[in-house]
Amino acid sequence: MTSVATLMQRDVVTVVMDMPLPELERRFLSTSVSGFPVVEAGRLAGLVSRSDILRQIMSKRTEAQALSDFYRDISGFAADETMTRSLTDVAEMVGSRIDALTVGDVMVESPVVVAPDADITEACGLMRRHDVHRLPVVSGERLVGILSAMDIVAWVADGSPPG
Repeated sequence: MTSVATLMQRDVVTVVMDMPLPELERRFLSTSVSGFPVVEAGRLAGLVSRSDILRQIMSKRTEAQALSDFYRDISGFAADETMTRSLTDVAEMVGSRIDALTVGDVMVESPVVVAPDADITEACGLMRRHDVHRLPVVSGERLVGILSAMDIVAWVADGSPPG
């Protein structure tokens, strides 16, 4: 049996709930990581990923598209210049809203987690069932590591646990 603790990364980069999304984006780019555990007061509060932000943008885009469709005439063109300008304003507001959001606004509050002593096959099953690419590893409510699908792939490709 290979335990999660054998493969998990112990040096985990975390973020806090009040981190603004532009700062989070810089963290994504500087670390080449696509998701982070969110920790508050030493406890796992959630998980945030680039896909969480994209969902937020897409939901606002859908709202803007609905407004756009409402204000178009039957020919498919904007009814007048005022309507076009207001839609541009709506699009700019969506961008402003994204800039004003924090990690806490877009994070997954109850992420799927795994214990360090769990078998790696259990972790793989959790990833598959819940369609996730990373699992926070927790002992109690305390984050002790993270296990990503790439950690498992590297282990399988190398034929032995790291270390």
